[in-house]
Amino acid sequence: MRMIKVALSAMASAQTADYFESTTIGFQSTTGFETTQSTEVSTQAGFTTRPSTSVDEDSVVTFDPLAGSRSGSRSGGTTVNSLYDVQASIGYLADGVTDAFIFEWTYDSTHTAYAFQYQELEGNYANVTDYTPFTGTPVPTVQGGRTFYALAQPAPNKVYRWKIEPTVGVNYGSATEVLAQSTTTSVIHQAGELYEGGGGFAGQILLPTSFDNSNFVKVDQGAGVGESNAADSVGYVLAVKVQFPAGCPSIRIDADVDPNFIYTDPSITDNHRIFVFPQTHFSNQFSGPIRSFHYYVSGANYAGCSFSDPQTDVTVSVDNSYIVSTSETAEIEPLAGWPSGSSYPPVEWTENRIVNLTDLIQPASHIGPSRALAAPRIDLTVNCAVSFNVEAGLSPGWGFVNENDGTLDITDLWTSTPTSNTVSAVSLQALEWLTQVGIAYRVDIQACPVVDVTGTVNFLELNPASMLVKAVNPTY
Repeated sequence: MRMIKVALSAMASAQTADYFESTTIGFQSTTGFETTQSTEVSTQAGFTTRPSTSVDEDSVVTFDPLAGSRSGSRSGGTTVNSLYDVQASIGYLADGVTDAFIFEWTYDSTHTAYAFQYQELEGNYANVTDYTPFTGTPVPTVQGGRTFYALAQPAPNKVYRWKIEPTVGVNYGSATEVLAQSTTTSVIHQAGELYEGGGGFAGQILLPTSFDNSNFVKVDQGAGVGESNAADSVGYVLAVKVQFPAGCPSIRIDADVDPNFIYTDPSITDNHRIFVFPQTHFSNQFSGPIRSFHYYVSGANYAGCSFSDPQTDVTVSVDNSYIVSTSETAEIEPLAGWPSGSSYPPVEWTENRIVNLTDLIQPASHIGPSRALAAPRIDLTVNCAVSFNVEAGLSPGWGFVNENDGTLDITDLWTSTPTSNTVSAVSLQALEWLTQVGIAYRVDIQACPVVDVTGTVNFLELNPASMLVKAVNPTY
């Protein structure tokens, strides 16, 4: 099967992300990541701009075009090409309230009209309904070589397969199918039908589409130590417990998520699985418009194991008692120092220090899971006032969110640089995957001849008291 690269963003190309931030295309696209506000409102297309979303455009994953958010290819033998590079995301219509699917694809002047159809999915992508024509006459917007449509979602808490077909002349190209999950406000279980013979089935579990949802656990240690003294709430982790009927200890349970984060609880006697979703899952597998996963039951056709209706026989719940927030002393090491300024002998110096996170972060996921389930928050305290570098050209350090983020204390460092970043305490948000955070600051050695930097690292981890063990399937 041909595989294609998809940038981890609702608008999967860097070009698209650029013009979303600077121009109006007439709707909002949201996936729960950092938001940027567009500057205009377009009424020509019948819907308005809202904050669009962007993620690191250098992060990419390999995606199956038939099973995810992006599909379509040029097909030969037709007068007009099929749609190319079709992508989906979620957003709102002009009223700012009505949930919508946002579809986009490469603009082709030969396409002027389209038919949209959808069907609801459950289990292992099995359709619950036949294709239903979308009613209404949505108006397209064309920007940056892309065609955009905003269509009201048929219903919340669903996964849909959409079919988009150009309707121009008689040889207009083939239809393109794309999957998209509608706005989901809780963890939803949608089991499929039993296989013939009753030996198993597949289940689909939807996760919330917004990280503001209360089902997500965040690092929240109360008031931060920075000048704003604001509470920082960062990271997003979730644990889902799936319990199977008594009498089925020998069934096999597989899933289409990282097996390193599938556990069992020794205190539970019946067969079950604990699925833990660290923050990195949502910037990789669940970065697109599908924030759901599947589990697969097999080997269930034996005496004593009874499944009559998988939807009711299986219990699915959120259980975040398996996740705890931990605070530990930061391991901070000096790296280098050099004179800054033009005075001689030098009075102002720049120093670099490293916050070591190697005990918390495992950058190679195939080796095993990280102890920290979300990017840690780092609270630093200095024994005197220093000027933390966040400005270009002033050795700003690395490995932390170095931009204006209203949820973090470090936002203060941008209010009036370089004066407002002269502080004795600050909170930083580490970036995902990195095992080190480098900080740089300038200090007047006459006022502070010896600089002492201490701090704490706050992070989410599996609750040690739960004693979870990695799930293992029976061998037949």
